[in-house]
Amino acid sequence: MNTNLVNDLKRVKKAIVAKELTGDEWEEQQAAVNKLEEVVSYLNDASAKGIVFEEKA
Repeated sequence: MNTNLVNDLKRVKKAIVAKELTGDEWEEQQAAVNKLEEVVSYLNDASAKGIVFEEKA
């Protein structure tokens, strides 16, 4: 499941980066991208430790 989450977050990141913004909007965009990168890193680290996140209905 972690791999699916990481792939989903990477797709979201690409969609955000694809939108060309300027000024304050660009800074907010970069902040969001940085947060997504942190979450991806966390999930990768968790996977290496054997922690698996599962989707609950």
